[in-house]
Amino acid sequence: LNGGYWMTDTDGNLTACQESEDWNVHYDGQGTLTLKNANITGAKSAEVLGPYVGIFAAASQDQPVSLTIVLEGTNTVSGDTGIEVLEERSTTNGGASLTITGGGSLIASGSQYGILVQSNSGHATLTIQNADVTATSDYDDSVMVQADEGSKATLTVDGGSLTASGGGVGSGIYFDAPSSSNIDLTVNSNAIVRANGGIASG
Repeated sequence: LNGGYWMTDTDGNLTACQESEDWNVHYDGQGTLTLKNANITGAKSAEVLGPYVGIFAAASQDQPVSLTIVLEGTNTVSGDTGIEVLEERSTTNGGASLTITGGGSLIASGSQYGILVQSNSGHATLTIQNADVTATSDYDDSVMVQADEGSKATLTVDGGSLTASGGGVGSGIYFDAPSSSNIDLTVNSNAIVRANGGIASG
């Protein structure tokens, strides 16, 4: 996806605009997405035939995927999955990484997952830095970090807060990794983490 600016409406739709206008979403074309009082509702595209996802990042085969979301103001993202960063299986060691930062807030909600970071051939990393993030799921895990066999599933909350509320029998935070030795959860800088539904692994 090339860089650009978009406005969002109350229904979560995006309309392209100019930098000089009152934009809500900016992508720099290099892996950094800025949300400024944005409201995004997932829509299915011709390129992505899976579930409706509010924000979706993937890489071509044999490449890792990394996305940074910078928050300004109050933001909401929703869909079957609110935010998904996916590295599909490749022949080399890939990886999936999502960083959410900035002084704003974000609510990521999904009928399935609020936030999903999945790597099928490497490490999976979710980092929250000085941002207030709320993730909810209607009937599954609200935050899922999934790594490939032999790789690490890592969640770091460095300042700010993470409130993760699972739905149904889902967990607030779920690590999908080969063993407990492949799971890292780090909380720094007086950050607050609330996992409604608990923290689980498989």
